[in-house]
Amino acid sequence: MVTAAAGALLLVLGGDAARRAGEALGVGDTALTIWSAARWPALLLLAVAMIALLYWGARTPRAADGAGSPRAACSPC
Repeated sequence: MVTAAAGALLLVLGGDAARRAGEALGVGDTALTIWSAARWPALLLLAVAMIALLYWGARTPRAADGAGSPRAACSPC
């Protein structure tokens, strides 16, 4: 849930919204330029991390009776 919220924040804070947020926080134009360049690579890394987390948390499927294995194709019915 946190990564999804971070991704949404990365998508929303661009362009004019980033400029207004930068003015509210008191950062300069250099920080906004860095943000505009770093926003998409950060979003890409976040997406990769979310997919890795899903892959890590997923259960390993187990075939019943060895179905789908090469040995099962050679065994008599």
